[in-house]
Amino acid sequence: QAQPNARAYLLAASVLSFVLPLSYNIAQARLQNVTMSTGHARDDAKSKEKERSSFQRQSSTLSDLSTSQRQSKRTSQILKAAEETAVMGNMFGTMGFTSKALAMNQDILTLFKAEGDDFSWEAGFTLSEIYSLGPKSLEVVVKTLVGSAKLWHKIFLSNPVNEGANRMFVKCCTDALDIFEIAPAKKQLSDRSVIFPGYCFMNVIAKMMTYTPPNNMSREEFEKTLAENFVKETHYQQYHQCRALAFQADVMKRFGKYEDALSVIDEMKSIYDPQLHSRVLVKEYVTDQCSDLVAASTFWLHHFGRNDEALRLCDQVVETMLPEIESTELLTKLTILTPICRTLTNQTQTSAAKKALE
Repeated sequence: QAQPNARAYLLAASVLSFVLPLSYNIAQARLQNVTMSTGHARDDAKSKEKERSSFQRQSSTLSDLSTSQRQSKRTSQILKAAEETAVMGNMFGTMGFTSKALAMNQDILTLFKAEGDDFSWEAGFTLSEIYSLGPKSLEVVVKTLVGSAKLWHKIFLSNPVNEGANRMFVKCCTDALDIFEIAPAKKQLSDRSVIFPGYCFMNVIAKMMTYTPPNNMSREEFEKTLAENFVKETHYQQYHQCRALAFQADVMKRFGKYEDALSVIDEMKSIYDPQLHSRVLVKEYVTDQCSDLVAASTFWLHHFGRNDEALRLCDQVVETMLPEIESTELLTKLTILTPICRTLTNQTQTSAAKKALE
């Protein structure tokens, strides 16, 4: 059992050798030894067929085992190969070699294709391949696709005229969501948090960029379905559920359905505890969108003439939510305080607005 750990370490050392050339010979020699002993290494895309042949040879020597046992052993080998390839991909990504990181992700996804097929960003997975995924394989595929979406997005940001990258990061994200939705193995997952970053990243795309929804859906229909699925997947996981409801309210707001959004925010507030959830949400999702949406909703309430509710909610945000925001998070504080001060000022509560800014 020590070999996979040693191999992962040596893979990382090989990547580091690009910037630390003196370690190259040692890393490559040791990596070759471990590769030969395990029989399922994947150093680059050219080794795919060799690895598959190795799996087949090993299967032929296991005639005394049942079909399910052989399949379990092969799945275990694939998952180990995926984990080790991910080590290299993460190293490339950290070092800024985005294209190489994407190539590693493509190698990982190829492991879960049918025999003899390489993964294509355009073609993705067939239905039969999706249905054949086990729960752990499903997690790896979804996580890799979401990670690839972020890498394609990074390429697009570095070159905004690259329409191919623009289309590809949307496709990777929607593919991950679609696969997770239809894969039978999803029913075996008690923890479905692997897909949550996909929902959040798609929400960022929807708010900030022009994109084409899949399956000829309208943007409103697609984003509404996206939010509903996020809420459904986060049941019984409190802070994730809060984030999903905030996402749903945000989608409703974007399409002008403010009263519906206020109803969802009321539901969210019945679960959301700033002291328990705010910092955890920031750690998991970078921002606490729950406090952002509650603060924004104060002005919506004022617009609908529900002024007493708006003022009470302003007090609640200032007293219970703002203290949970780190003092260094100035942009987050500004995002929360802007609608609060606007609401208070419009209701001639200037002194309260000044106090909130202190």
